[in-house]
Amino acid sequence: MEDIVSRFMEIKKPEQALTLDCRGEQVHAESISATRTTSSAIEEPRIVGRDKDLAEIKQFLLSSDAEESRASDDTDDHVPVLAIVGMGGLGKTTLAQLAYSDSQVNQHFKLKSWVCVSEDFDVIQLTKAMLQSLNVEAGGLSELDPLQQKLLQKLEGQGRLLLVLDDVWEADNLNIHSWNLLTAPLRNSSADTKIIMTTRSRRVSEMVSRISTHDLGFLSDKDALDLFMLHAFEGRDPNSYLNLVAIGKEIARKCGGVPLAAKTLGGLLRTKDDEDWNKILESEVWNTTINQEDSVIPILRLSYRHLPAPLKRCFKYCSLFPKDWVFDRNQIICMWMAQGYVKTSRRELMEDIGQRYIDNLLSRSFFQTCPSSSKRFLMHDLMHDLARCVSVYECHSMAGGKSSFIPSDIRHLSIIPTSDSQGTIIPSIKDIPEPNLFRSFLLPGMSLYLSFFERELPSDSYTRMEHLRVLDLGGVGPRRLPESIAHLKHLRYLRISNLVEELPEFVGSMHHLQTLDLEGPYKLPNSMSNLHNLRHIKLRSDVTEYPVGIGKLTDLQTLPGFYVSPKHNCAKLGELKDMNDIRGRFAVKGLENLDSVNEAKKACLDKKRNISHLRLERDHKADSSPIDEEVLESLKPSVKLQSLKISGFKGPSYPSWLGDLSFSRLHTIKLEHCGNWASLPPLGQLPSLKSLYIHKAGAVKYIGNDFFSGGFSQLEELTLEDMYNWKSWCGAQKGECLKLKKLSISRCENLESLSLINLGAVEVLSISECPELRFLPGDSLELSHLQSVQTITIQGIYQVLCIEAAHVSTAAPLEDQSRLYLEDVGQQEAEYMLGMCSSICRLTVRKCSNLTSLPLRNLSALEYVEISECPQLRITSVYPQLQQLPSLKKIYVHRIHDAEIIAVLFEESHLELENVDQLVASFLLKELSHMICLLTITRCANLTSLPLTELTALKYLEITGCNQLQLSSGSLQLPQSSSMLEIKIQCKQGAEYVRALFSPGGTEALETSCLELTNVDQLVASFLLKELSHMICRLTITQCANLTSLPLTELTALKYLEITGCNQLQLSSGSLQLPQSSSMLEMKIKCIRGAEYVRVLFSPGGTEELETSCLELTNVDKLEALFLLNEFSHMIHRLTVTRCANLTSLPWTDLTTLEYLMVSECSMFQLLDAKQLPSTLQVLCIYGNPYETEQYSRHQHFRRLKQVQQCSDKEGMYKSNYWSYCNCFLIFEVLA
Repeated sequence: MEDIVSRFMEIKKPEQALTLDCRGEQVHAESISATRTTSSAIEEPRIVGRDKDLAEIKQFLLSSDAEESRASDDTDDHVPVLAIVGMGGLGKTTLAQLAYSDSQVNQHFKLKSWVCVSEDFDVIQLTKAMLQSLNVEAGGLSELDPLQQKLLQKLEGQGRLLLVLDDVWEADNLNIHSWNLLTAPLRNSSADTKIIMTTRSRRVSEMVSRISTHDLGFLSDKDALDLFMLHAFEGRDPNSYLNLVAIGKEIARKCGGVPLAAKTLGGLLRTKDDEDWNKILESEVWNTTINQEDSVIPILRLSYRHLPAPLKRCFKYCSLFPKDWVFDRNQIICMWMAQGYVKTSRRELMEDIGQRYIDNLLSRSFFQTCPSSSKRFLMHDLMHDLARCVSVYECHSMAGGKSSFIPSDIRHLSIIPTSDSQGTIIPSIKDIPEPNLFRSFLLPGMSLYLSFFERELPSDSYTRMEHLRVLDLGGVGPRRLPESIAHLKHLRYLRISNLVEELPEFVGSMHHLQTLDLEGPYKLPNSMSNLHNLRHIKLRSDVTEYPVGIGKLTDLQTLPGFYVSPKHNCAKLGELKDMNDIRGRFAVKGLENLDSVNEAKKACLDKKRNISHLRLERDHKADSSPIDEEVLESLKPSVKLQSLKISGFKGPSYPSWLGDLSFSRLHTIKLEHCGNWASLPPLGQLPSLKSLYIHKAGAVKYIGNDFFSGGFSQLEELTLEDMYNWKSWCGAQKGECLKLKKLSISRCENLESLSLINLGAVEVLSISECPELRFLPGDSLELSHLQSVQTITIQGIYQVLCIEAAHVSTAAPLEDQSRLYLEDVGQQEAEYMLGMCSSICRLTVRKCSNLTSLPLRNLSALEYVEISECPQLRITSVYPQLQQLPSLKKIYVHRIHDAEIIAVLFEESHLELENVDQLVASFLLKELSHMICLLTITRCANLTSLPLTELTALKYLEITGCNQLQLSSGSLQLPQSSSMLEIKIQCKQGAEYVRALFSPGGTEALETSCLELTNVDQLVASFLLKELSHMICRLTITQCANLTSLPLTELTALKYLEITGCNQLQLSSGSLQLPQSSSMLEMKIKCIRGAEYVRVLFSPGGTEELETSCLELTNVDKLEALFLLNEFSHMIHRLTVTRCANLTSLPWTDLTTLEYLMVSECSMFQLLDAKQLPSTLQVLCIYGNPYETEQYSRHQHFRRLKQVQQCSDKEGMYKSNYWSYCNCFLIFEVLA
């Protein structure tokens, strides 16, 4: 049929042959919904032309949230989103993968989650996918609220989260409500979240709040050429094919910058000559414009035309599955075989030919490798569109629960379950024209959405599909199989999931069946022995009991395992005798039930040459049997075996064949629960062995030369666990174990000696819970032999709780910082490890109670040191060595002798001391005097002196809770550094709070220095005012109850003064001496003796607006008021007096500059003669004295002024002069 179609296509015009009308197919494709399962792993070995795009995405991801808010003018709580928008095939997902895997991004985000959305925006399923990506078990949760609560718990306190939503399509259930519902946990959590979204639709991106859009464009001609050449000349030098390069430039240019087109055509032409290249270049397919999405299909169709006929059929068949489907290689091959698409060969199995088909399609970019599994593959969306187009007359897919026209001539039908399938997903087969033409009927999936009663087809449906070859019921999981299926005589492939009832007997009548895919385990019918063409039985469990007669199925290739059942009506192990085509992974379990060695011999495992991975398992909890040793000896596998596991055998010795040189392909061996073996087999002579795992070989006391015999020439990983009688081994001899990279030994409680000589290739060493083992020089464990070791983990051995060392070899990559962690180790052990790990950058020492010193002098690369809970260690013995290290950046010490916390940050020039004694503080201040810029001292109760005068670089000083230090006594010497910027002192005695801010010089805005005093005593205040008198511009004194005098006359630079709550200070008595600074700008005094509030605002000179000086008095005694008026009478322009109860008058003759006067609530105040008012007074306001107001109104002077006011209106000789009064106030304004 394919040949006929090909000939017909040659007859047609090329334009007609290559032009595709996919509009109908687009609608057809949109009816399918599925869940994508892509990965964040980068699929391409090399990315071309996307550096600028990647930089922009990284800028979005690495920028701060504040920058994002400013950029978007958005201050709401929506999560920042970047949408990568572009047509299919441009590489949106690849670009997101690049950003997701970037090293800077990995450092920036503590959590990352990759979710592929595809065409169904199901909030519940997407939340589950997010949890799964974050390694959170969702259990059986199916409701949104508990799922989101799980997500909130995971995000709590985790810092930053990066979420990638890949391949978001327009969907009925994608709207602003569903978006907000999905992102609600992200908005309400403490984690800073950013989202990358990839989509083909700009409408999707415009629907989301607080979003930035990155439009992914086409590649430049140069980049398209580079990508084309990369795939067309893979592994070859283009300079050797200059004729092809010239043609390739034209082909790449015509690809229109679509990466997928360039990559696909490059793969197509990889093995072609220049004639084929010219045919492609001259093809009339290029007449189609390719700068639109649907125009890529003709280009891809061109690649399809060059596929061999078998590959075309196989490719088209894949259109039955939804977009973004993860294909299982073996499953799809079995379907192809059932349809007869895989050619048969005497020399090669159909399954192997099918694998070759997939590899061929992968190499041509029709398929994509699955990053998570080599046994699976994917199809790009555009390739899926192509498959739909070329198979439109053969294959048809539809969404479950939706009506769809089904053409009468199709041969293959698939119905895809969707999340919104409310009713049955299966349409009435009676309404389908000609179902007897069907060769495939697929209901793929995992039956996620279907209720119990929806899982069956009408029993007569199958009789009408009598020519069916493939029946996939994986998406529905029927309760039972209707007997009408037995009429499907041509059926080759049957897949069933979640079958409630057992597999019926009539299955044995389906004689052509090749593949039976069951998710079981189910009880298999006795009639199974009739299925002579059966090649594959797929079961989830490898403990299925097989019926008697299963041995007749000699063509079986896939059988997960064989369980030896004690039941008499189940198959015996001997039935495996002639089943020699079994391949891949195979397990024999239940061997404790075997009652005859003959059955083991009959199995003839050595003839099953295609088994690559074999497990021989006996229940280790079962009693031993006298035939155990013979049984294992009889189960010798084929010498072509690659992986072997033996578990639970209790014979006295290993089988003779184990370790035989003939097993030349064996690369992995696991031996578990073989507790009676007195010695280990000679596995060292196996030429391909790479990984060896031995667990609970309890009888082994010594591992000798027999074990190492042959040298383990390829061994890379060796693990020994729970060998509780093992005491020592002879170790590797010279030339042995040359490739051993990882050595792990744990829970060997009697191990006394472990020679590491000749293990120079070991990079990872792990030893735990071996309490008799020592590792000092000359003792049982000598680490110095491990010249290449990168990672060391030692736990629970003699004198060692924990040692962890990473990247300790000089061969470690530069980007990996080497580090050493020591916890509860002895003095000698610590010295030994420090001597061995001389190249470390980070050192952590914890809970080493016997540690008295640390030899650090030779650690020239050391940058970070952390020491904690080492009570016998003194900083005086450690720091002199640290001082000599050129790379040191930070020291953190916690709970050592005479010091609770010491922190030295060399890059910030910061020293922090907390609860250290006098000797430690003096020592460190002397040693670090040349570099300390920031000094913090906290809770040093025993500190009696603090010599700071030598700290010439000091800028910031903070002292808290050091109660024995006193400024006035000289025990706390103020620094003399000219670069000093700030001092903070907080102590319980003498000075609760002192803050001095020094002017750094420079711009005018920074020239103000200040002193703040809170609850300080007289001596401290006097000392500080004297010491800092030359520089104080702003002085704030608060709650100094014991302050009896305040000498301010020497503060020549003072501009601002504020005094609050100093009850013993009094202005009139002289205990508070007002400053005499000519630069004074403002003075505020609150709650001193005799005055509740005083404010003086001094005229700074300059502009006219600033020339008014004022005095405000509130609740001030008469004596204090008169004192202030006398002090400032020469400069007051504005005077406000409030609630001064005993004030009767003002010294009018002295107020020569007064312009504004307000008197409020001063009940005893009297103005006896208005003629006393200063001539400069312009405004008089009196509040709260009705009697005086009435008196003023009758006064002759005021009556005359009233007439003057009237006269001013008539003659126009005066400007704005008036007076008025009422029962509560009087305002008087005199002539200008």
